Amino acid sequence: MPFVSHLPTWNNPGQKPPDSTIERGWGAGEYPPADWFNWQWYTTYKAIEEIQKLAATTTDLTTHTNRKDNPHQVTSQQVTAISAIDGTVSGDSYPTGLTIFDATNLTSYPTLFGTVVTSKINNSRMSQWFFEHAFNDTQVGVYLRHWHTTPARWTSWVRIETTEGAEAKVNTHANRKDNPHSVTAEQVGAYSKTESDNKYETPTGAQSKANQAETKAKSYVDGKVKGEKIQFGKVTVTIPGNSIKTTTVTFPEGFSAFPVVTASINNSVSPDKYPAPTIGVVTTTSFQITGQNTSSGSIVFDYGWIAMG
Repeated sequence: MPFVSHLPTWNNPGQKPPDSTIERGWGAGEYPPADWFNWQWYTTYKAIEEIQKLAATTTDLTTHTNRKDNPHQVTSQQVTAISAIDGTVSGDSYPTGLTIFDATNLTSYPTLFGTVVTSKINNSRMSQWFFEHAFNDTQVGVYLRHWHTTPARWTSWVRIETTEGAEAKVNTHANRKDNPHSVTAEQVGAYSKTESDNKYETPTGAQSKANQAETKAKSYVDGKVKGEKIQFGKVTVTIPGNSIKTTTVTFPEGFSAFPVVTASINNSVSPDKYPAPTIGVVTTTSFQITGQNTSSGSIVFDYGWIAMG
């Protein structure tokens, strides 16, 4: 706020009274000389003038201090650009704030040419970025490292992957068919080869049963010639999921002696995925057949059987 009262101008400097008079003041009946009065008025005028000038200076300084429009035209380079620092230099040596410099032919940086940007809040909060100077499209790289105070050291540089590069690596990994994670059958809930061989019919086992059936068929023909009896038939059994069921089958005609009985699965849908039936107690009038359902749901099995005796 400017002064509004008129400055009491007084241009005659007069003469300063002696110190003794200044100390004791005016005595009764004294009449001071005119020069002493001129000195008093002149000194008072100059003191007030000085106060007003200083007040104006202070107001201007406050106004200047509060300006936010960069009155000195400071550039970002003047604020953040610093001289190049070798990559081995301690992070404690960096100034606080955001700094930038050109790194050319320095050690401990990812490449020989790049721009280094450092962000430092304090010695324990410091990160450094390295932007590789690209001479072609294959040399575009961005790297990051951090400064640790305990123990005092820089971390290794880590290359920042691009979106395209990351996607390409993911696709390459996803397309691998060589089981890169070494997943086992047990981990995915499947049977191992040994377990599968024990639970399900193998091609070798199926061939063996076919050979047995062929042998028995030939025996049937021979039996006809020799007067032996052969009977065959089919039995349908519903077996719940993950269960074993035994069923008694009665022969259409009785045998004079215990016959030989074999059986197989006649289902049209993947019969080789289920265990072959087994024959239990055999008499001259009946036999027992046991089937197994290794799936989770109930299945109707058709078993074909042949009895010779």
